[in-house]
Amino acid sequence: MTVTAGLELMPDFGMVPTPALVAYATVLALPGAELEQTVAGELAQNPALIQDEARVCGSCGMPADPPCPYCLAGAARTEATPARDPAGWPLGAGPAAPVSWADAVLRDLRLAVASRDCSIAEAVVASLDDRGYLTARPPELARSSGADVTAVERVVAILRETGPSGVGAYDLRDSLLLQLDRRAIQGVTHPVARAVVADHLDALARGATASIARQLDVPAEQVSDAREFIRRELLPRPDVRGEPGGNDPAIVPVRPDVAVAAAADRPAGFRVEVLEEQRLALRVDPQFRRLARGNAAMSELVRKGDFFLARLRERWSTMRRITEHVVDRRPDLVRGQPATGKRLTRADVAAGLGLHPSTVSRATAGRYVLLPSRRVLPFTAFFDGSLGVRSRLQDIIATEARPLSDTELCDRLQRAGYRVARRTVAKYRSQLRVLPSTQR
Repeated sequence: MTVTAGLELMPDFGMVPTPALVAYATVLALPGAELEQTVAGELAQNPALIQDEARVCGSCGMPADPPCPYCLAGAARTEATPARDPAGWPLGAGPAAPVSWADAVLRDLRLAVASRDCSIAEAVVASLDDRGYLTARPPELARSSGADVTAVERVVAILRETGPSGVGAYDLRDSLLLQLDRRAIQGVTHPVARAVVADHLDALARGATASIARQLDVPAEQVSDAREFIRRELLPRPDVRGEPGGNDPAIVPVRPDVAVAAAADRPAGFRVEVLEEQRLALRVDPQFRRLARGNAAMSELVRKGDFFLARLRERWSTMRRITEHVVDRRPDLVRGQPATGKRLTRADVAAGLGLHPSTVSRATAGRYVLLPSRRVLPFTAFFDGSLGVRSRLQDIIATEARPLSDTELCDRLQRAGYRVARRTVAKYRSQLRVLPSTQR
């Protein structure tokens, strides 16, 4: 038997991502702050790139000539370089937008963990429910994130230490113990409170202070005092809003990435502007381009600059197309009116624009939209079917003369054009962190 070896060429057809496509996807997925850091790095490494100075509104920090089309302020100032505070952060961060406590927790956790554990941090925060409790144990989180159990436990420990008081607990007892630890660091303690919470929480809920006192071998008055200490110093759920007693949601200054302005000459009555494009104002230096014609090294720098700018323009074009599509499909949400159209999904937007759903997700994740009302919303809010009714519910509660019951809130919403059930109103009220009428 004779064995021979040979080579044979076979045609194979497939999709191979080009360097331009990979760079486009990478740039498209960058949040606004990370994009500005990337641009700063390119400016430092490539002398062919320059950034034009822009006239900046003295009220909202947006690039605009007076009067500012975003806040209608007449004052403006010219800045070649954004003003910075003593720590080096840019000043004039623009309008403030409510950021969910989960996003704020994840932002802080990313700063506290090692870079290799950032994906674990995302999985851990994603497993938190509305109360701030972990819904998955470390082994399950390790399987879902592809990490080691020890690494997950380390991230959970950092979350409990650096996050809001009580966040990252598995249940009420665990949350109260975490809050006791946090209060102890602040010098606020009680001699038997921890023992009561750890071993006698159910009995405490029943009011069995005498039984607890006998088991702990302490006076009943001390257990009663511990119960008052727990009621006064601890919260029944993780402190995701700040220190005990705080009622205001976390407000984080953000710069909107896209603005929607009123425009009578447009079909939907709105004009979409990508504010990133105006803020960055990048271009290749024309003089550098002329000098590069006879210099290979300078020509390479110009080529890299053009390549980077092309990816930025693709990012901004995609953001503009998606925003215009959303505005055309849901002008009621932009105007703050009752929701009248069908719920919009990322798949709907992708199909309408001929894009892949992942492209829509990359272009909208972590982005903020400035509405004509000056309200700043995360882009993901436009894919939330309950946005309109929750916004209207929040307005009703903010202007109520007396605490309204869920039934009364339901009647108000129905008169405003929202067909919702009372239990749905109770759910949305809970999501807005509003207590029942009997406790407000």
